[in-house]
Amino acid sequence: MNATYKRTSEKTATVHFTWNDTIWRNLSNFTYHAFTIYHDEEFLKTEPKPFYTKYYNVTSKVSSYNATLHNLTIGDTYDAYIKAFADHHCEHAERHNLFFTVGFPCEHKVCPKNSSCRRVGNHGKKSECICHGGLVLRNKKCIDEKPCEKNPCGPKETCKPIAETGKYNCTCEDNRVKINGICTCKGNLVEINGVCDLKETGNKNVENYTNVVVVAVLTPLAVILIAIIFIVWLRRRHNKQMTFIETEFENAMETIITNRSIINVRSIDLDLLGDGVNTKEMNLIYVSQDNIYEIPEDILEPISRYELPPDSVRLRRIIGKGAFGRVYAGEAHGINGNPELTAVAIKTLKESANEDELSDFLREIDLMKDLGEHENVINMYGCCTKCRPICLVLEYAPGGNLLNYLRALKKKCKDIVAAQSHEVTNSTNDHAEDSNAEISNRIKEEIRAALDSKQLESFSYQIAAGMKHISDHGIVHRDLAARNILLGKDKTLKISDFGLSREGAYVQKSMGRIPFRWLAIEAIQERSYSTASDVWAFGVVLWEICTLGEIPYPEVSDRELRNFLLNGKRLEKVENCTDDIYKIMSSCWSQLPENRPTFEELHDRLLELWIKGKIYVNVDRLMKQSFETEGRGNQSDEIGEE
Repeated sequence: MNATYKRTSEKTATVHFTWNDTIWRNLSNFTYHAFTIYHDEEFLKTEPKPFYTKYYNVTSKVSSYNATLHNLTIGDTYDAYIKAFADHHCEHAERHNLFFTVGFPCEHKVCPKNSSCRRVGNHGKKSECICHGGLVLRNKKCIDEKPCEKNPCGPKETCKPIAETGKYNCTCEDNRVKINGICTCKGNLVEINGVCDLKETGNKNVENYTNVVVVAVLTPLAVILIAIIFIVWLRRRHNKQMTFIETEFENAMETIITNRSIINVRSIDLDLLGDGVNTKEMNLIYVSQDNIYEIPEDILEPISRYELPPDSVRLRRIIGKGAFGRVYAGEAHGINGNPELTAVAIKTLKESANEDELSDFLREIDLMKDLGEHENVINMYGCCTKCRPICLVLEYAPGGNLLNYLRALKKKCKDIVAAQSHEVTNSTNDHAEDSNAEISNRIKEEIRAALDSKQLESFSYQIAAGMKHISDHGIVHRDLAARNILLGKDKTLKISDFGLSREGAYVQKSMGRIPFRWLAIEAIQERSYSTASDVWAFGVVLWEICTLGEIPYPEVSDRELRNFLLNGKRLEKVENCTDDIYKIMSSCWSQLPENRPTFEELHDRLLELWIKGKIYVNVDRLMKQSFETEGRGNQSDEIGEE
């Protein structure tokens, strides 16, 4: 039996039922069945009063039936009850019940493409999205769990599914590379009987004879001679490359003119150049004649339309460093069709990068091109892969990272208290007590101005909004922390640094570099990462905001952290964190990933708190801490970079 609903007013609805009587049709003794509707509370009584009853003939040629009930109360629960009767009114043992609550759980639910909403749960009070065509719901998307079953790749290609994304990669087999979309044998290899192999030439006896001669000639003296020739060739090649590099730098940079003198650019450290130096426009990305990186065709092809001309990107100054290379502030021409210069950040890959580092850097470019634009995610403008160094051109965020911003706020509070406390100490007038009270109030007002609670709270739901966008694209960030969130214009937060990100849930084979104190339990134990592990890290970021940049688990060592978490312990509720926000934090740290909220739910909860004016960063408590810290003298810790 099925029921469909249609709203007729604010309080009432029409419900349409369909069913059949197949199980009774071949039983000669049974001649009719009754379709009865009860109110839920009436049905449980000894003698329930029917809300609606209608009788149907089992012996008729019609086996499918329907009934429509009007003016049912929205929110009330009913029972649809079907039972068959014999001529002497004896009931059949087989009966059917449908408990239902008149409601519209699908009314405002948005389901992904290729799916529809249906009522589920107790009495049909809840809803869920059901994918069509054999697709499965993963991360709020309908995907094909086995995309390779239909063999979508071409000849001589292997299909590899990307976990929980419905996507796949086609890679060439048997020493082949993809050229113009076709897997072709590498270098001097040719296809022999369907396999890439060296081309056979001449008579095999001649070949064997040649091998004997070669072995005889390669005496120790010959080996030494070959080694010397090889070393000389390497030196010449190196000198040729260095000459080319020096020429490119001379053409690009020439000289730098300061207020006092002309400086040869090779005699100074480029890291020391700042905004105070009056420089010509410099293009520090130079095209290499001999590309040292061999980029796989299956990665190069999809990112090729984001390729920027190397001479359109100009580096100005270093703003960050990492294991991957350096990050520069600079400008670029032609961004999004803009003929003017656009301020950009340029993330470069060091030339000494190995294959794994190159692969990670290219994967970051590939992921970011699929993210699209969102106000709370750093935007990718393009990339340069046909030059040295390879670089990723990104939106420039002038406000630095969130961690340094939070720590600067904490230091500002301490400085305010220190300055004003000194004034209180030196107050010697007749109204010292009144003066002290006035200064104390002034301290509080200045700290309240510095610590805008509304701004701190907006940070939380901005991060949740950005992570919702990222998770909706099936991407796991893996390195969500305050240090990887940037401040754009008007303090709009931008989630950045996708160097560790991956598509879909997966298990990492090797540990590599990891943000240990932001990891979920399953990531520490099993190296398993998913959107749920990003939710755990989000809870730690909330803690960072509430503490103005404290390091998580300050009293727990890295060695002890795993057992600390397995024993059910978590980051403690700090004094200036309200119950509302700590409850949200704790839900992010549930032992089981499936019990953690989604980023959509987190964003909605945080936004609701902000709209209702329920604070979750208690500024008065932060002021109290600043007073207490100053009262202890110079025992307070310096606030610095991690």
